[in-house]
Amino acid sequence: MMIPKNGSHVTAPFVSRYLIAHACFACRRSWKLPVLFGGVGEGGRSCPACGGGLCLMGRSFKAPKRTDVAQWRKVEALWRRGYRFWSYRSHPGAEPLPATLKEVSGFLRRNPDHPMRLKPARAAAGWR
Repeated sequence: MMIPKNGSHVTAPFVSRYLIAHACFACRRSWKLPVLFGGVGEGGRSCPACGGGLCLMGRSFKAPKRTDVAQWRKVEALWRRGYRFWSYRSHPGAEPLPATLKEVSGFLRRNPDHPMRLKPARAAAGWR
């Protein structure tokens, strides 16, 4: 696949120039890595610490402390339902993501079309 870039064409896969947060829910760690486009699964990488799958979180993701299990469960619950952590600048009226795990179910009911949520097909495919 040829992808236009700065007036020339680059053959996929190519690497983004931005570092994007990736997280491993198994060992509760996060890394900022470039995203690989055009490879096997977008962002499909293995955790450097435990070998599990890394999940692409978004540029605005701030990882909880490793010891804060409830916050990691909240983040994982949102991620598994298609929510990613990007900037809200383009969506000033959007409801902020929930602060605690208890708030997640109500937030999900109120926000089926939230701008930080992927389209259902991408979320169901496990976009990592």
